Amino acid sequence: MKSLIFPLAALSLTLNASAQLVINELLYDPSPGNDVNQDGEANTSQDEFVEIVNTGNESVNIGGYQITDLSGNFFEFPAGTMINGNEAIVVFGGGNPAATLNGVTTFAGGPSLNNSGDTITLLDSSFAQVDQVRYEDNSSDDESLNRSPELAGGFQPHTTIAGSVGSESPGTDVTGASFGDPLPSLRFSGVRVSINESGRGNFATLTVILPEAPASYPLIVNVTSSDLTELNVQGPLEIKSGLVGSFLVTGVDDSDPDGDREVTISATAEGFRGAVTTVTVRDDGDVGTETGSPLLITQYHEGFSNNKYIELTNVSNSEIDLANFILTRWSNALTEDFKTDGSLPSSQLALSGMLPAGASFIVANPSATTPVAAGAADVTSDITFYNGNDSVVLYKGDTGATANIVDAISVTFDGNEGNDTSVVRQNTLTGFNLDAGSNFRDFPVVWQEVSIGEVDGSALGSNNFIGSSVLGKNSPLVGFKATSVTVNEADGTADIEVEILNPDGAAVTVSIVLDDINSTVAPADISNFTSRTLTFPAGAQSGDTQKITVTLDDDSEQETSETAIFLLSNVRSNGDARISGASTFNLNIQDNDTVIPPVYISEIADPGDNYEGRFVELFNPTNEDIDLSAGNWNIVYYVNGSSNGRAIPLVGTIPAGGTFVIANNSVNFAAAYPDAPAPNQESNTINSNGDDNIELRFGGDQSTGALVDVYGQPGTDGTGEVWEFLDSRVDRAVGAPNASFTIEEWVITPAAVFDMTPSVHGGGGPPVVTGLEVLGFSVDPLIDQAELIVSGLGTKVWILQSSGDLGATDSWKEVPGGFAEIDNPDGSTTIRFSAAVSSTPARYYRLIEQP
Repeated sequence: MKSLIFPLAALSLTLNASAQLVINELLYDPSPGNDVNQDGEANTSQDEFVEIVNTGNESVNIGGYQITDLSGNFFEFPAGTMINGNEAIVVFGGGNPAATLNGVTTFAGGPSLNNSGDTITLLDSSFAQVDQVRYEDNSSDDESLNRSPELAGGFQPHTTIAGSVGSESPGTDVTGASFGDPLPSLRFSGVRVSINESGRGNFATLTVILPEAPASYPLIVNVTSSDLTELNVQGPLEIKSGLVGSFLVTGVDDSDPDGDREVTISATAEGFRGAVTTVTVRDDGDVGTETGSPLLITQYHEGFSNNKYIELTNVSNSEIDLANFILTRWSNALTEDFKTDGSLPSSQLALSGMLPAGASFIVANPSATTPVAAGAADVTSDITFYNGNDSVVLYKGDTGATANIVDAISVTFDGNEGNDTSVVRQNTLTGFNLDAGSNFRDFPVVWQEVSIGEVDGSALGSNNFIGSSVLGKNSPLVGFKATSVTVNEADGTADIEVEILNPDGAAVTVSIVLDDINSTVAPADISNFTSRTLTFPAGAQSGDTQKITVTLDDDSEQETSETAIFLLSNVRSNGDARISGASTFNLNIQDNDTVIPPVYISEIADPGDNYEGRFVELFNPTNEDIDLSAGNWNIVYYVNGSSNGRAIPLVGTIPAGGTFVIANNSVNFAAAYPDAPAPNQESNTINSNGDDNIELRFGGDQSTGALVDVYGQPGTDGTGEVWEFLDSRVDRAVGAPNASFTIEEWVITPAAVFDMTPSVHGGGGPPVVTGLEVLGFSVDPLIDQAELIVSGLGTKVWILQSSGDLGATDSWKEVPGGFAEIDNPDGSTTIRFSAAVSSTPARYYRLIEQP
């Protein structure tokens, strides 16, 4: 278990002061084997929970209330749900918990709690916020987070709280006691206190009030400060008689320009529930030091999925050479190593090029889409492979020397301060130091945190927009409107658009030239393109476009896809217009003369008993071997709902009438399938838990290749969709590829490793039956009749079954009324049966051999 260095700083919370309801406990990462919901099955997703407590004495109708997360997932309480005064309700992630547990009502189906950090919000039926908790990665491992003091304080790992009975306590306080018989609560006097960090007025007296006399005197009240670098507390407090006691708090003078800071003061005592109050410590006007560097980090963005960016800005009045600077990432446990001379970063990016005065430079994740497409950035880099506990440091000169650091977004490993946030620079003051445990939040005058939504909704020119800074200059930007397009050579022409943003009223011209060094296209195929010049007239509006048209040559040669790369250059203006990050455009031209072999996806495996047995199988139905490398064949994998695919270039040959298996890992594959041939290729991208989408492309990747076959719908998460294959086997029911996904061409069957048939196409669902093949399926809703056309029945006896839920292994039932067999002239058989309109979104059928 990792402990929290700053327990109260591990989560940030927003409370509705008038609300009776609080989120008091949450468990986002149950320990393996811990059956928290007590349904007989330990499951790290289903055993997650959120505990809500009614701290008042009156019952509250929470019908229509919702628990939501940042991904938009939510749980809604059924109409009429009541939570009585001083009682709790627990919502588990799933499973089948008892209706009551530890004496409180339970529900299942809560939003999945992200282990890498999330924000959980309780909304009332009018969508007003009642309570909100934000937790971060490393906040707690294998135990819940619980308020301390109970119901009122900040969150701490369960086992670190005095009186804790274990790693979690759903429905009770940390000691296992019911909320139904509440202890009397301490309270602070209602006056909000502000003090100075130094000089006159740097102290105040706080008063704790008892609701009733304690069992005995003196009563020891423990008082603590959430931030001892800002506020000291004189304690513990000893109340010898009466119901009131007072203690002194004193500001701590520092040299940081950290602005006004709010510090939480907690009070706890035996026999009473605790209380909290807030003291504001006013900064005494500390003035920070100027960085002195012309290049600074002006924005750090850690958005959803791959949407991660670093914005650099030339804050000087002169053009600078970026070759003098190196950007670095310091990851996980190494995140603070940059504070020590001689350490090496996890990753580094040597910058290059000239950056005009006031201009910003965007470094993006290679798969970023929102709010800036990766192709529109100045550069993409693995520097952005961070998740909240990785520091980003800018050097002028060699890395590893603290004297060469010019700027940093500093975070801590346990604090994970950079998770799910955007951090924007407000001035040119130094925003970091080399003290152990320090982070960017120690410099609130320098750095401002804004939400991901605020950045996504911002406009060019605002400080929140990735690509512009108040410390720079909002010059007119000229760039390609898109970064690539794929066309067929028979299309005749292709248009390329250039866009202007933030014009200053002056006319702007820019040239489009062909990069004949890196382009793979033959000049004749684009009619020997020569440089073109576009003009944006004076008075152009932001977002206006100009275009050129490229003429394509439709030849008769059989060739692979070609790419023409165009560049922007020679921008001219009476103002200070410049070329934006989208300075390169790829025109991908697919050949229309090449006959693409009908290779198709034949099997996809996600065995329910061994995730290391996942694979994708291809089948070659032709009479010739096919060199996959020569044809530039690619599997393109779309994880969850991503619309940006991960390309897996295929290497090797798929034999005539044979298969080609791509496994996650060849060693693990061999262990899972000891009797199967070794996989033809391995890739750790092949790791789907049933909700991913897969394409097979010829001649290139997602951008350049021709789509040959597809499973699922890229851009849509497969969870809950008809193509979801969690813990299942997907088998192809037809013998040809299809670039338009059609669910009727696939058979999805819950399966284990034993049921998979790598390197053997034509198996069908379990039990495996060699030779049986589905040729067609149709339903006539007017007469409630269906026909299934199959071959390979032979002389065996078959049972026709149906299911409305592929996720349930016991849902297959024999079709009522049986079926009729009709022999067809081509040797196939038509299975005719009654198929009344189903009440489920989809219905599945299978033939199995009678035992």
